[in-house]
Amino acid sequence: MANRATRSMLSAGLAVALAVGTLAACSSGGSGGAGNDKTSGASSGSGTLTYWSMWNKTEPQAQVLQTAFDAFEKSTGIHVDVKWVGRDVLTNVSAALTSGKLPDLVDQDGDELTATFSAANSAMGLQDVCDAQVTGESIKICGGAIPQDFVTQYKTQDGQPLLIPYELITSSIWYNANQFPDFATNPPKTWDDFVQLLNKEKAAGRHPLALDGDTPEYAAYFWEWAAARDAGPQAFYNAVSDKTGAAWDNPDLLTAAKQVESLVSSRFFTPDYAGTKWPAQQTAWANGQSKSDFLLLGSWAPSETAPFAEKNPDKWTYASFPWPQGTNAQGNDSTELYLIGFAIPKKAQNADNAKKFIEFFLNKQYLSGISTKALNLTPRADIEVPTQLEGVKKQIESAKTYFKLYDGVTGEFPQFGTESFLPQVQNLLLGKQTADGFIKAMKQATIEYWKSH
Repeated sequence: MANRATRSMLSAGLAVALAVGTLAACSSGGSGGAGNDKTSGASSGSGTLTYWSMWNKTEPQAQVLQTAFDAFEKSTGIHVDVKWVGRDVLTNVSAALTSGKLPDLVDQDGDELTATFSAANSAMGLQDVCDAQVTGESIKICGGAIPQDFVTQYKTQDGQPLLIPYELITSSIWYNANQFPDFATNPPKTWDDFVQLLNKEKAAGRHPLALDGDTPEYAAYFWEWAAARDAGPQAFYNAVSDKTGAAWDNPDLLTAAKQVESLVSSRFFTPDYAGTKWPAQQTAWANGQSKSDFLLLGSWAPSETAPFAEKNPDKWTYASFPWPQGTNAQGNDSTELYLIGFAIPKKAQNADNAKKFIEFFLNKQYLSGISTKALNLTPRADIEVPTQLEGVKKQIESAKTYFKLYDGVTGEFPQFGTESFLPQVQNLLLGKQTADGFIKAMKQATIEYWKSH
């Protein structure tokens, strides 16, 4: 996906079951004929809607959406004027909030949408979309096709859903199952297990961990997971929320930082990782050139690196396992989970048409492409999980609680994330900052942040 990343927990039982298909499939209104005027339930009409997308035109998600756009226009007469902006789409939206014409529909990660729209209360509430039926099916969108818990995580100021999700993401440690066949039933579970494995691979002349040093968003995964495991979900978020900075004195946060520091000092990363540019290391990991074994990356990893893995002379089978359990065990039953979805600006000129497209795209016939073509997870239970994501499915199923990307920090405090957290965590992963220095720097940055907010 090349998503160079972009609080409250989800309810584990219902959310997991619906997200990964462990409950019975939702009832469907026919054979998925959403593009047929007689069965789709879409009202006839005309007009346009302007959609600014986080995807690039050549990405599989864009191709899945384009197929839906074509069917939507044929079914409704509404033309979708799409601009494939890429990951910086919300930068364009932010500029247009004060001057310029806004799109009718936009998509991105839920935290980024919240950061963009919430301050100015500029997102349209989507309760009516939530209450509507999926086009061409006899199920409601929220509480039927999509778990209710998903849409309640991101709200407008009047308490309505801010986004409607169509893709689920978590991060895992990826590896070639043909290289480590025993991991299918016995992956490294604890931190000590993981370190022992890394030492073994290093002794064999391998460079266990792949990471591009120019990518602080990916470096941040190491801290995010270590902090969640040792200090527990929301510990990082709570530390940044504490205006006094005192919450950074939590010894479990220091333990997490020391674990990350130890990965660097033990030289587990590829020797040139500090000087490479994304996606050099993940490409070399996939094609075998770097002698790297493991890649900590989002659930889009198989889709993004597959073209390079196919060039590997050894047979490649994607597999993953979750970050190992922490020594202090505050968050061993949690996993990261965040959402990509649609939002509509309040000032959208064709909001009704945008809502119709959301209802249309969530039909199983079209949403399934996120799984079958883009190789990612969807929030619908009756859409099969890609084979490459079976480990991710297990990771989500086994979790009892969830935490957002970077524990929700970058979404809730975007300026702090950009100016303080990401630069400091990158320094930690590059060996330019010690664990103690990282905690001290984060504490001071928190205090300074709240002086001006």
